[in-house]
Amino acid sequence: MKKTRILAIVPYEEMKNAMERLAAERSDISLTVRLGNITTCASILKEYENSPFDVIISRGGTANLLRSLAVIPVVEITVTIYDILRSLKSVESFTGKFAVVGFENITDCVKQLSAMLQYDVTVCTITERSNIKKELLNLRAQGVELVLCDKISTINAEELGMNSIFIASDDASITAAFSEAVHIASLCRNFKKQNAIMHSLLLAQDFHTLVFDERGTLLFSTPDEGLLAEFGVSPSALAAAFSAQSSRQEREYERGGRYLSVKSSWLSCGGQPCLCLRLQTSPYPRLSSEHGISLSDSITHIAEEVAQTGSIVYMGEISRMITACYSCALPVLILGEKGTGKDTVASIIYRNGPYRSRKLLTIDCQNISKRRFQALLNQETSPFMDNGITVYFRSLDSLDDAQAYSLFSFIDQTWLSARCRLIFSFQISRESGEDRYACDYLLHHFSTVCLRLPPLRCRKDDIPNIATITVHQLNSQLGRKIIGFEQGALDLLTQFSWEGNLSQLSRVIRTAALLTDGEYIGASAVRAALKDELPAPPADIPRGHALINLNQSLREITQSVVRLVMNEEHGNQSRTAERLKICRTTVWNLLKEP
Repeated sequence: MKKTRILAIVPYEEMKNAMERLAAERSDISLTVRLGNITTCASILKEYENSPFDVIISRGGTANLLRSLAVIPVVEITVTIYDILRSLKSVESFTGKFAVVGFENITDCVKQLSAMLQYDVTVCTITERSNIKKELLNLRAQGVELVLCDKISTINAEELGMNSIFIASDDASITAAFSEAVHIASLCRNFKKQNAIMHSLLLAQDFHTLVFDERGTLLFSTPDEGLLAEFGVSPSALAAAFSAQSSRQEREYERGGRYLSVKSSWLSCGGQPCLCLRLQTSPYPRLSSEHGISLSDSITHIAEEVAQTGSIVYMGEISRMITACYSCALPVLILGEKGTGKDTVASIIYRNGPYRSRKLLTIDCQNISKRRFQALLNQETSPFMDNGITVYFRSLDSLDDAQAYSLFSFIDQTWLSARCRLIFSFQISRESGEDRYACDYLLHHFSTVCLRLPPLRCRKDDIPNIATITVHQLNSQLGRKIIGFEQGALDLLTQFSWEGNLSQLSRVIRTAALLTDGEYIGASAVRAALKDELPAPPADIPRGHALINLNQSLREITQSVVRLVMNEEHGNQSRTAERLKICRTTVWNLLKEP
C-alpha cells in the first residue's frame, strides 16, 4: 500500500514526540516533523517546497496560515472540547482571575463550555494579525493573573512575566489528524489519476483545447506555443476574441496555406463560467464561402437579385405555406423555377425555425467542387458533425445522381436529419419539372416537407401588390418618392410572361423607377425596361418566323405565338392584336391565363 507522506509543523516538543510515537505504530504514513509556529512556518514550508509531500499537518493559527501558503492540503490537529474542559478543570482551585487566549478554534469551544457549565471566563480571541503582547497587557490591566492559551501566546506571556497554562492536544486528536490526512491524500491521488487520464485523452485527440476563466486567465492548455505562433495568435488574443458569453462561435485563421479552426463554448466549472476553445488544423478552409460553403449567424444570399426580392416572396397563399414550416424541425424541400425566391424562403424558415439561435451552414451545390463535397462526407472535421444547427443545401439540382446518392446515404447513416434542421432548394423548369432522382428521393424520405413556390405566371393577381411593395422598397434605396404606377404600366407588368419570375420582375421595376422622373411610373418607362428582357431571336431566323415547342398543349402553343409576336412588337399589345387579327382583350386574356 502506498504510504501517505506527511509534513507536520507543530508548536512544542511534546507533540513532536507524540506524533513520532503514534506514526511508528502505523504502516500507512511516512512522517516528517518540524517544530514551528505562526511566525516560522512560512520559512519551514519554503525549505520543503520541492519535497513530494501529500499532506501538511499543523495546529491552530499555524494551520490557518499554512492553508493560504501551501499548494497541498492542510489538516488541522483540532483542539477538542475535552482538551478545553481538561484545562478548565485544572484551574478550578485557582482563586484569582484567569482568561483564555487563543485563536477562534479554541475560544469558540470555551464560549460553549462557559454557557453550559456557567463558568465565568474571560475570553480573548486573536488572529494572525493580532499584537499578542498588547492583548495580554490589556488582560493584565483588567486584573487577569493567569491565562490558558496556545503555544504562541504562552511564549509571549512568559516574556511578560505572566502565569500561563498551555492547552495541549491529546493522542486522540493526533490520531484523528493522521486518519484525516490519509483519507484526503487518497482522494487527491484519485483526482490526480483521473486528471492525468483526461489530460492524456485530450492530448490523444486530433484537436487542441484551451480553457479560460471569465477574466481571460488561462486554466488549461494542450497546444504548444509553436502552433499558436504559426498562425500569429496568442492565448490572450483568443480569449479576447471569444469573450462574449453568447452562442457558440467559430473563427478561422490562415497562414501559409494551412487553416486553424477555433470553436468556442462556455462551460460551468465549479459554478463559475469558463471559456473552452477547440482548435483544429486543416489543409483546407472550413468556413470559406468561395469553396461553396459558408457558416454564419444568418443566411448568405448568393444571388444578389434574389436577395433583393425581400418580403415580396412572403405574400398571398404562399405565405401560409411558409409559416406552416416554422415550428417543426423536419427537413424542408423548396421547389421552384429560377427566380421564385427559394433562397429568401430558406432564410425566412431559418430565422423563424427552432434552431434560429444557432449557426446556419450553407452548402452551395452549384459552386462547390466534387472533391470538396466528398470531403464534407468523409472528413471527421466536417461541419456536418455539428449538432443543433441548420444546414441549407442550395441548388441541390446541381448535384449529379451519384453525388446525391452519397449525400442521402450520409444523412441516413449519421442521422443528420435528426441532429440538425435540413433545408433543400431545388430548381425546376417547365420541361423537367420534378422528374429528377434527388427531388424524387427527398419527396419520399426523411419525412421531408415539400414547399412548392409557384411561378409568377401563376400569380398574376399578386403582381400589382408585389409591384407596390417593391417600389416602396426602392424609394429608400434610390432616395426617390415614387407613389405608384399608372394603370397602363401595371397592365404591361401583368401581361408579361416573366420567365425569370420574381427576380426578373424586381429588376424590371428597378429599371423603370430609374427611368421615371415623376411620382408615378408610366407605361413608357415599363416598356423600355421590358425591352431589355425580351429574348433576342436567332440570327438565322428572319422576322416573322420563330421556333416553337410543339410538345405542348394547343393553349400553350397559342400563348407562345402571342408572346413571340408581342416580343417583336416590343411589348405593344395593340400592335400585337392587329398582327394576329384578334381583339386586344383576347391578347390580354391569353397572356393572363397559365
